[in-house]
Order: sequence, then C-alpha cells, then structure tokens
Amino acid sequence: MSELQSGPSMHRLHQRLLAYPESPGPRGLDLLAVLHDLVRRLDSEATPDALAPLANLPLCQSGTVESTVVELDEAEFARLYQQYENLDAAVLDAVERETRTALAQHDLANTDAAHQLQAVTAEPPSALLQMVWLLADDAFIEATLFASDLVSLMRSADTLMAQTHPNRHDEDQREELIRLALNGLRLKPQGETDREARDRLLMVSSTERARVVAASRAAEERAEAIRQALAEQRAREAADKYTRE
Repeated sequence: MSELQSGPSMHRLHQRLLAYPESPGPRGLDLLAVLHDLVRRLDSEATPDALAPLANLPLCQSGTVESTVVELDEAEFARLYQQYENLDAAVLDAVERETRTALAQHDLANTDAAHQLQAVTAEPPSALLQMVWLLADDAFIEATLFASDLVSLMRSADTLMAQTHPNRHDEDQREELIRLALNGLRLKPQGETDREARDRLLMVSSTERARVVAASRAAEERAEAIRQALAEQRAREAADKYTRE
C-alpha cells in the first residue's frame, strides 16, 4: 500500500518556481499573514495552536529598522543651501561629466543597466519563501494536507538544503527544493512510485552529499591515523631489534 499521496507533476512545479516574482518577498507580519492564509487554504481545519509556531520564524519577526534620515533644523538647512548656491556652475558641470563618465565605464549610465546589476547581485530568496510560492500553486488544493505537516515544513525549510538561499535557476537545486517540499507533505510527484520518489530525493539531496563527503573524509583520516600508527610501531620494533643485536 502506498504511503505517499500523488502530488503535482515535476514539470508543473519546475515551471512554478521559475515564475517566482523578482520583487522582494514579504517579511515580518506580512509574511506571517501569508503563511497563515496559505496553511488555512490547504487545511481548512487548521487551528490557531497549530499556526502559533510560525510566529517564531526569523523572517516573521517584526524588527525595527534604524532610520538613516538626517534631520536638519532651519538654520542648518539654510547654511547648506547657501553653500550649494555659491558653487560655481562650471564646477557643477565638471562633477556631473566625471560622474557620467565613471558610470559609462561600468555600463551603469542608464537605469536599465543599474536594474540588471541589481538583479545579478541580489541574493536569491530563501528556501522558505520559495517553498511558500511553490505551495501557493492551485495544484496543491487537490491534495489532502495537514496543518502540522505544513507548519513543520515551513519551520525547517531553511535548514533542509545545503543552501539557505537556493538558486531557482539551477535545475538541480530547484529539483531538490521541490522534492523536499513534496516529501515533507507526504506527497510524491505525479507518475512516480513511493520508492522512486524517495530514491530520487536521495540522489539530489545536497545535505546527503555533504554527509557522504564528511563520512568519506573521516574514514580517510582514520585510515591515515592507522597507517601512521603501524609505521611508528614498525619503527619501534626495528629499533628494539637493532638494540638487542
């Protein structure tokens, strides 16, 4: 008898992750509200007690942001404005030309290039945010899901992979995130058996690869220690034999 429900197809879920919006994801109380709504959408019987642990997620904490705005009194503002008015127009033109030249050298002289640079250097969204986006797909409404599993998955999402901010444009990382989400909800991809689903999750698991590498390194270190001990023992025995002779 199958232990896992059949879930959405892998193709659909890959496409879903690739469609993740480029805009910043919700944080603080906004994210907490999104999580509550999502869990209730997938399990209409979710209770407040079942949802309570979500408030402890780091991304759901409502922290205060230190203001970087400098407040000036009227006299100080007037003094600075007067300094600006007294600047020679030729000096201002020279500064502007130098700035534009520097921007052009780095392909940042237009807004589009600046946005492209921001997109390249921006950190990918966390595993949690990507899983939330994934689970919002209508295909999950058809499955029988439980609030306890959903909350547990959300709480552990950022620790399940070797990368806390997986790159959704990397097929292997995308595959791993999808399979972890399905497994955490006791689902399997459409068309796969329980065994196939578990075997394929193991194959793409970055944490399993890290575990195997660590175990292999530890075994090699133990073997090296044994070789060293044997070599030292042989050296002592040879020294003892030479002394007796």
